[in-house]
Amino acid sequence: MPSGDRSVGQVAKDFDLTETAVRLRVSQAEVDAGERDGLTSSEREELATLRRENRRLWEDDRPELLVRSGKSMGRTGSYRANRPRLSRFE
Repeated sequence: MPSGDRSVGQVAKDFDLTETAVRLRVSQAEVDAGERDGLTSSEREELATLRRENRRLWEDDRPELLVRSGKSMGRTGSYRANRPRLSRFE
């Protein structure tokens, strides 16, 4: 069957997916092919990897970056709760 012969609903039913899932996959395929703006699949994968690594570093008792600078966040893992105050009026 040539591309475009079947509706989103038919494809969704054939593959036991929701119509939304099919539309999202088609949109992502268009981005990957350069037909639409957005993050490609490989860029999304890289971003997810970087976010996981960032979260892991912040959740460690003593993240490497903070240890090197001589600062430690403790166990809370919250940057805002443990950031140094810039002035006494904050």
